[in-house]
Amino acid sequence: MIDIRVHLSGEEVLVTPVINVSDMDTVEFEVIVPNSDYLSSKKIKIFLEDYEVPCISLKNGSIFKSETNHLFRESFGYSNVRIFIDDEILSELLFNVSTDEKKFENIKSMMSYLLENNERILDLCFSRTKYKSKNDGKFEASFDAFIIVT
Repeated sequence: MIDIRVHLSGEEVLVTPVINVSDMDTVEFEVIVPNSDYLSSKKIKIFLEDYEVPCISLKNGSIFKSETNHLFRESFGYSNVRIFIDDEILSELLFNVSTDEKKFENIKSMMSYLLENNERILDLCFSRTKYKSKNDGKFEASFDAFIIVT
């Protein structure tokens, strides 16, 4: 059995369907396998969205560990971390990233500006929908709809 562990600011946290994290927390992932022979012939990769998280192999290949860093420092809302073994998804972890009020207001201001002045940038830079559906079947773009989804 493969064990996945998550450490936030040096403390191991329970892996739940949604893991709450601050944008200022340090994050570290561990993939532990009781039989090191299993991992020695496998290629493990960890991705935060499309960013590959640097990792190293320890204890004769029975532990695969990421570097400890501020992975979510540029994130807000929900972020996905995917763990792959030989290009097959092993696990997907969902993180709810919180931030301080000042950073949130800056993000809100930026998103509002883009929504009003250059909505296409939001379409290009963010893969999630920002449209709110109305009862009559029409759609309305709004910052609130975008923020709720992300």
